[in-house]
Amino acid sequence: MIQEWYEVWVDESTKIPYVLFLCPDPNSSGGMLIIDPKENNQVIQNLPDYNTAILWLTEDEYTRVEGRMEIE
Repeated sequence: MIQEWYEVWVDESTKIPYVLFLCPDPNSSGGMLIIDPKENNQVIQNLPDYNTAILWLTEDEYTRVEGRMEIE
C-alpha cells in the first residue's frame, strides 16, 4: 500500500502511549484509513473522509502528533 502522507495519533492515557496511523485510502476518493502498527499494520477503521476520521480518533481520546510525515 503506497501512501502520500500519514499522521501519527497517540493515546497517552496508558503508561506506554498507544499509536495509530491515519492515512488516505488509495482505493477511495477522500476515504481515510486508520492503521494499527501493533496489529501487523492492520486497517482497523475505513472511514469516508478526514473529518469523520478525526472525530473517531478524538472520541477515543487520541491526540495528533504535530506534523504530517511525507513519504519519500
